[in-house]
Amino acid sequence: MTTPPKRSLSRSLAAIALSAVTVVGGLALASPAQATAVPQEASASQVLCPYRVTVDGLRVRSGPGTHHTAVGWLGINSIVSATSTVQNGFRKLAGTNRWASNQYLSRTSGQCMV
Repeated sequence: MTTPPKRSLSRSLAAIALSAVTVVGGLALASPAQATAVPQEASASQVLCPYRVTVDGLRVRSGPGTHHTAVGWLGINSIVSATSTVQNGFRKLAGTNRWASNQYLSRTSGQCMV
C-alpha cells in the first residue's frame, strides 16, 4: 500500500488563504464571500458545511465504508465541504461518490451553503 503525500501546514494554509476557490483532494470549496445563506426549505443532504480534517492522509472513498475504493487523500487541517449525511461512520463529502471517516472530520466555524 502506498502512503499519501505529506503537505506542510503553512503551504496548506497559504493555499486556502490566497484562493477564492480551494481545491482539496478534488473537491471545490467556495470562499466564505461566495457562500449563500441556507434557505429553510433546503434538505440536510443538500446543505454543505465546512469540516476540518484532523488526521494526515485521510482516505476519501467512493462509498460509506472501508470496502469501497479509495479515490483520494486529504491532508491534516484541510477544510472540506460535507453534508450532514453519515452512514456506517462515513460522512458524505461535496462531489460525486466522495465519503470520508466522520471520526476524523471536525465541524468548523463558517457558513454552510446550498
